[in-house]
Amino acid sequence: MSLTAFLAFAGLVLFAVVSPGPAVLMSARTGLTEGFRTGVMLAFGIGFEFPIVLVFAQMAGLVTPEQLASGRRWAIVIIFVAVAVLTPSGDPYSQFVLSIPMVLFYEISILIGRALRRRQTATVET
Repeated sequence: MSLTAFLAFAGLVLFAVVSPGPAVLMSARTGLTEGFRTGVMLAFGIGFEFPIVLVFAQMAGLVTPEQLASGRRWAIVIIFVAVAVLTPSGDPYSQFVLSIPMVLFYEISILIGRALRRRQTATVET
């Protein structure tokens, strides 16, 4: 038996032994839960499409890596504000969980744009 299966079984047994008594009313509101899940998936889906949009904009010539690098401070502020609006919960943890990767993806898209530009200039020169 693998360690994961053992830990899952042990957790299940522990939950069954220490389950709440009849005094605790557990009400499952699927509508609220599903709405929250949908909101989180939508926010993270939009957030993780962000670098693809930036790379395509650089490939189309709409922006250059230098423009993205010079607007880095404003981009970080805009990312944090957009994440605060997009995340369905108001807690700072979920906002940081989405905004930190978006900032990293912004930086990576700048590096990809510079690499694409180098490859284009090398292709034109040969």
